[in-house]
Amino acid sequence: MYKKLWLLFVCLFYFSLAQLYASTLHMIIVAETDDYQLGAVIDYERVQQQAKTITELADMKLSVYRFKKASLSALYLKNQLENIRCGYDDVIWFYYAGHGFNSPKGNGRFPGMAIGNSQFPQESIHRLLKTKGARLVITLFDCCNYASQLSTLVTIPAPNKRGYRKLFRQASGSIKIASNTAGPQSYSFSSPEEGGIFTSCFLQSIEHTTSLPLYKCTWENLLIQARANTNTLANVHGRSQIPYYELQLHY
Repeated sequence: MYKKLWLLFVCLFYFSLAQLYASTLHMIIVAETDDYQLGAVIDYERVQQQAKTITELADMKLSVYRFKKASLSALYLKNQLENIRCGYDDVIWFYYAGHGFNSPKGNGRFPGMAIGNSQFPQESIHRLLKTKGARLVITLFDCCNYASQLSTLVTIPAPNKRGYRKLFRQASGSIKIASNTAGPQSYSFSSPEEGGIFTSCFLQSIEHTTSLPLYKCTWENLLIQARANTNTLANVHGRSQIPYYELQLHY
């Protein structure tokens, strides 16, 4: 009797310890949901759903911060980002969908967003989040890198738990992603029915890449595919959109 109770206690202790030190995905979503000409309305929900799938399949905990841009103040967002607390094995993913900007001549490689009179460049947000000590930092802006316009897309294959663990549990470093390369005609296309072209391609690439053999399941392959698919879809509509990213990773 005592032996069984002791074993039960040990099992509960280690289960509690595992939960305490489990890796957490800190999912930060900012979306311009008041503009129905953009795909941000649909992306606001489906990115959160993707975060749930990631944490279920990669055996992680999920902490979600969701912000509708129209009701968000610059000071509040700044405070929320500064107050994020991470463990050494955690992942931070900042996702923005909405209108974007670059410098007047499009000199920066990554875009930014504006809240009121305050500008939030992706570079600045990425730099801030890297100070949090997380194992992996991802910032993804699905927005124009100079101006703004529309288009379509979507679909998804079957998930693989080992692939999710490799991408979100084993990778360390940082990832910066912009839905388009900077330039005077750097439009990022979306539609109210299908969301942003790049977000669709990115989410589809997560599903595809995690189903590959493990040696092919890398962030590099995921982003190469997402970039190629984004440009292919844009070309179908007589446009061009080539995403840009920078990786500093090891597995």
